[in-house]
Amino acid sequence: MNAISIRIGLWMFAGFTAFFLLMYVLGFGHRPEIRVFNIFIQLFCLYRAIKAYYALHPEAIGDYFLGVVQGLRVSVIGVGGFALFMSIFLTMNPELMNTIRQNSSVGEYLHPFTAILFILVEGIAVGAVGSYILMRVLDSTFKKVNKFS
Repeated sequence: MNAISIRIGLWMFAGFTAFFLLMYVLGFGHRPEIRVFNIFIQLFCLYRAIKAYYALHPEAIGDYFLGVVQGLRVSVIGVGGFALFMSIFLTMNPELMNTIRQNSSVGEYLHPFTAILFILVEGIAVGAVGSYILMRVLDSTFKKVNKFS
């Protein structure tokens, strides 16, 4: 479980970072709405992690708790790494931080630490909910496959 979590969590971190840097280079790094696309990166990684876990532990199919724990481990690694990257990036780039602050509804209270806190809370929440939903989907898929075997 740990090896899968670390490997796919690092892929998640790399996906978040590459997407952010691409958007930053293209001039969209200050737009908060582009973070919606991180959900697709995160859900793809969660799907891969849960499916890989089930492949190694077929007896755990149907155990939602283990699947959600797997998804949360991956999310903590991926989102935590990205939050650390963003804390360094925003500290070294106060110009971007000021642009985000001006475009945010909570701008006067926003600084690198609170921005990182928002990233962590949002990422962990998406990880928990996404893992549970993916568990439901994968569970029904595995039950259909095993029913016809």
